[in-house]
Amino acid sequence: MVLYSRIIIAISLLFLLISIEPSAIALERRSSLCRSMLNDIKQLDSSGRNLFQQYSKSYSAARDSGSQVANIVQTRALLELLENDRSTFLRALESPKCFNKTELLNLKETLKNTSDDARTVKSWLDVQLGIPGRNFYQRYIEFSKYITTPSAFSYCPKAGQKYKDLICRMTNGELRWQNREFSINSSRDVTWPTGFIDNQVNLIEAISRIVKYFEENSRVFSSSGIEAVEFMKSTSYPNLFDFNSDQMIKKCNDYIVLQDAARPIRVKFNVSVEGIKPDPDFVIVDGAQGQRILNTKFSGQVFSVPVRLEVNKDEISDPGTVLIRRVAIINGLVHRFSVC
Repeated sequence: MVLYSRIIIAISLLFLLISIEPSAIALERRSSLCRSMLNDIKQLDSSGRNLFQQYSKSYSAARDSGSQVANIVQTRALLELLENDRSTFLRALESPKCFNKTELLNLKETLKNTSDDARTVKSWLDVQLGIPGRNFYQRYIEFSKYITTPSAFSYCPKAGQKYKDLICRMTNGELRWQNREFSINSSRDVTWPTGFIDNQVNLIEAISRIVKYFEENSRVFSSSGIEAVEFMKSTSYPNLFDFNSDQMIKKCNDYIVLQDAARPIRVKFNVSVEGIKPDPDFVIVDGAQGQRILNTKFSGQVFSVPVRLEVNKDEISDPGTVLIRRVAIINGLVHRFSVC
């Protein structure tokens, strides 16, 4: 009899546990805290959709006008949409008990992506340019759909689970939604916003290319004179110098002799990344160094760059002083305004 009673109690407890677990999750989701939070998010989401409708209406007119001012206004509107998204996700993460583990992982990832996107969009404003936002704002996320609808490469809860053309698979130790074409060896598709549009760069992309340029500059200036001169010629602003003139030929030959006599030498251009700024009004007022474009604004995007030239030879080291150099980025390539 005692054994029978224990069995009955055990079975009852088992059924109790089975019935409680799903209800506990549902109850937490429907608690007053979660309902309040989800209602706040719904309102944020609604305001975001209204913003998006307003943005879409004025987008085409701004692009067709070709006005820089109008496009900057559109880019600011795009940034406002992204900030609205971020506030939605941040509000959700304030109540983690309202979501399961997979939903929280996706919330955090999307928050990071949205934050990165906002930073990139702002970087277009930093160079005083508007960007063709609607073409890149393809994945505008309504919060309620985001929670319930899987998207490629977002986190998923159970291996083998399917949704339309997606399947939940383990990738690098994480369960992710994937489509049939996905290959672990292929890079993920580049999504918007990008740092390079219509042959223009934003400030993030400009800094990246300028730093790489001066790294290469350091390498060639530490090598032979001929290699350094060829680098200067190839990266010089188009048609700024006549390299076939007697003045330029002598200047460059003198530099080759000087650098080769100093070898071995290590030259390093230390760029102050924080100090890189757009300088669209830069002009050259005299042609003392053989410049042929005077008192005229340059095409492309011009930036001022604080650079400290460090030189090391044998036991001697000269840390140098900070100088302001100008460079222009044209079709993604960095060009210099000085030579030899």
